[in-house]
Amino acid sequence: MFASAKRKRTLQTKTFILSLLSIVAICFLGIVLFVLYEKETRNLVLQRDKELARITAHRLSESLNQYFKNLQLTAARINTSTDEPAFIETQLEELKKYYLLFDAGIAIYGKDGAVLFSYPHYIARQKEPFPDRETFARVKATLRPAISNIVEDSRTGDKILLLTVPVIDKNSNLEGVLAGRAMLKYSILETEFAKVLEIKSGHTGYAYLVDGYGSVVHHRENSLVGNSLADHFPVKMVMRKSNGATYSKDLSGSNIICGFAQVPGTNWGVVTQENWDVIVGPMRKYGLWFLKTICVLILFILFCVFWALNRVLNPVKTLTLGAQQIAKGMFDCRIEIKTDDEIQELAEQFNKMALELKNSHTKQELQLEVLRKSHSLLHSVIESPANIIIFSLDTGYRYTAFNNNHRNEIKTKYNIFIENTMCMLDSIDDDYLEHAKIVFDRVLHGEQLTLIRESVSQGTRVYYEMFFNPIFTTDGSIIGLTVFAIGITERKNAEFELLNYQEKLRSLSNELLLAEERERRQISLELHERIGHALANASMKLSVLDGKALAPGYKKIIEETNSLISQIIQDTRTLTFEISPPILYDFGLEAGVDWLVEQTREQHGVEIEFQRNLQFGHRCMDSGFRVLIFRAIRELLFNTIKHAKARTVTVSMVRDADDLIVSVADDGVGFDTSAVNLNVTRSLGFGLFSIKERLGNLGGYLEIESRVGSGTQVTLTSPIKWQDDIPDSPWPSVS
Repeated sequence: MFASAKRKRTLQTKTFILSLLSIVAICFLGIVLFVLYEKETRNLVLQRDKELARITAHRLSESLNQYFKNLQLTAARINTSTDEPAFIETQLEELKKYYLLFDAGIAIYGKDGAVLFSYPHYIARQKEPFPDRETFARVKATLRPAISNIVEDSRTGDKILLLTVPVIDKNSNLEGVLAGRAMLKYSILETEFAKVLEIKSGHTGYAYLVDGYGSVVHHRENSLVGNSLADHFPVKMVMRKSNGATYSKDLSGSNIICGFAQVPGTNWGVVTQENWDVIVGPMRKYGLWFLKTICVLILFILFCVFWALNRVLNPVKTLTLGAQQIAKGMFDCRIEIKTDDEIQELAEQFNKMALELKNSHTKQELQLEVLRKSHSLLHSVIESPANIIIFSLDTGYRYTAFNNNHRNEIKTKYNIFIENTMCMLDSIDDDYLEHAKIVFDRVLHGEQLTLIRESVSQGTRVYYEMFFNPIFTTDGSIIGLTVFAIGITERKNAEFELLNYQEKLRSLSNELLLAEERERRQISLELHERIGHALANASMKLSVLDGKALAPGYKKIIEETNSLISQIIQDTRTLTFEISPPILYDFGLEAGVDWLVEQTREQHGVEIEFQRNLQFGHRCMDSGFRVLIFRAIRELLFNTIKHAKARTVTVSMVRDADDLIVSVADDGVGFDTSAVNLNVTRSLGFGLFSIKERLGNLGGYLEIESRVGSGTQVTLTSPIKWQDDIPDSPWPSVS
């Protein structure tokens, strides 16, 4: 019961744990909502940037189509095979003047991709190949306009772009390619790109343009124009001709949201970019502020609850803690309560009870001291010294060394004077010869043996513990054996004597159990008659005051005090039953166990079922035997409540002829029984170990069946000890 009470949490602890769990739950919920909100926000931003990139790509395509249409009108008026060169150059000059966009010039390329005409006219451009063979091949194959990737002007070294349309004759055959050449930087084309890409995604977002090789065609940072961003993830997706949006990092390592789309009719791509931390920064700030506010509010409420509980429960808590200390055996503990009321009187009664318990405990300590002295005597007998015999043999069983004790033993026993090189088998009795040879051969084959030898010397039985070990050389071969024998006759005799002492110790232990139970019954009786009656009288006097005309405040105090005394009377009665339940003596073991099961069920909220099939007839069990079985069941139930974490427990008692079989089974966590076998005392606890020993004295035994995760069943089996005469119970009737 005391072990169980120790594990009970105080109201303050429960309040703290509940508040802490509330804080953790609210914080966790806030974090989850924050993460989900941020995830949903990111999905919306990704969808927005995907659509924004697509719209921007179509706007750029429409803008480029205007220039392609004008180039196509010029190409339709030109026939490279029939027109005069002067006429063609005039058409190119007018186109150049009309479209300042082509600041790097205009050229007509033949079917082979070489320059036929150019404006301005440069001799160096004659027969110059088309700088972007991929774009030329696409125009030649599809007969549709196309815009080139970023290329380098072979004459000036500048980076340029080519807007190309096919030159087709009347039979729809390709005669050449008309290409408008535009500077990449500081040109009208760059201004046109800036207007189309002017749309922004968010406060910090912008869009940029790349060609089919990942080189930057337009960017708000002019230093990046013409450079390759092919390693950037969204640019890679554009190069794969994909449309969509992604969460990535920019060149500086910042988190960004990117949308990307293919420009229709080209192998270019538009990429939109926005700093993600700027988008979610305010949201994260306000979310953390909200979580901190909630936590501070809960901590304030927790403080208020603790303050109120301390004000109300401190006197009762002091009384409860003092009673628990006394129940644990700390009899020097004194409960100091200065309330000038019944609680103070109850504390004084508890102090008197502790003094009486201390005197009883002192008597038990004296008895234990007698037992300790007996144990010391047994220990000194067991630790007596013994003679030692040492000798060694070669592989032919011949002596190679021996001590005087062995020489004297052989001379005394067989009247043989042994020497080195003498075969030991010649000095051994025929009855022992065959066994000795088997042992020696096993050792010479590498075994290490330990044997106990018993013999009779001069009419006295002697014992030796013999250690046989092979002798190895440095190369691992065996050249003989050694025998080390310790005379353990005195130890054996001491062991025999120890068994007698242990039997006496068991008898004393049983007497101590009965004496302890008598003291517990006397203490319980005193507790019931003195403290119980005093509390009942106090309650009756308060009930008389309750009918008087008193101020409302006093009447409430009297009601609360009367309720508290009633609770203390109930606790005193419970403590009386737990120290030594009178029902065990008044109504027998079956009723006592039934009461114990009901009390355990009410205190710990565990479903416990009691099954019995006894049928004792007119015979009655011995009182000491009843106490032993009752304590064993109580110890098993407490161990189950403490360790098993079980939902249901089944207690059963069955009579099998003159044997009593008791089992306690649960559906708890179970344990590894091999660990119990390693150290029975530590695993079972002193209480169950003592009961196990006393069961052994009665011819009974204890069995444990358990497996991790599958519950535990402990079974006690013992012959029933009967008594012929049943003394009258000193206990009052229990209603």
